[in-house]
Amino acid sequence: MKIVSIDNSTKDYWEKTYIEAFPPEERLPFEQLVKMTNDNDHIHLSIIKKDEENVGILFHGELSDTEAYVFFFAIDNKFRNGGYGTKILSMLKERFPDGIILESEELGLPDSDNEEQRLRRYNFYLRNGFKDSKHLMKIYDLSFHILTTGSEDTFKKYQKFLNDIQPEAWFTEENN
Repeated sequence: MKIVSIDNSTKDYWEKTYIEAFPPEERLPFEQLVKMTNDNDHIHLSIIKKDEENVGILFHGELSDTEAYVFFFAIDNKFRNGGYGTKILSMLKERFPDGIILESEELGLPDSDNEEQRLRRYNFYLRNGFKDSKHLMKIYDLSFHILTTGSEDTFKKYQKFLNDIQPEAWFTEENN
């Protein structure tokens, strides 16, 4: 398995997988993601490949040489439950040994229509070595658990990174 930058031949696949994996309210316009990548050497739009076949997508930012923030990560529908997600997270943990940070939708919201899916995703990350930082990130009408393999220092770098590119996001500590 390998992670490679998107190019003209994989752009449509990335966008299609992105639209299938994330609800509209969680997605940024694809053109905005491309612009972020073009404007910042530390932000990457990538395809996940097994042999020469596309199996997923990744959009991440480097917080440092050894820490990363995963904006979006998804395995193609036809490859889910095949261990690819776990393999990619293992690769990322090797590449960024001081910490990876990502967001998982907040659990237990009364108006959530996909609570089971949210719980599955959250538990998937916990099984793969992430821990809940006990911080929530809120942007627009959405809120996310901040999960990490790093330290509080990784969280602070993530906060600064996100505030630099998306100043409308804000953070709270969970009450549980």
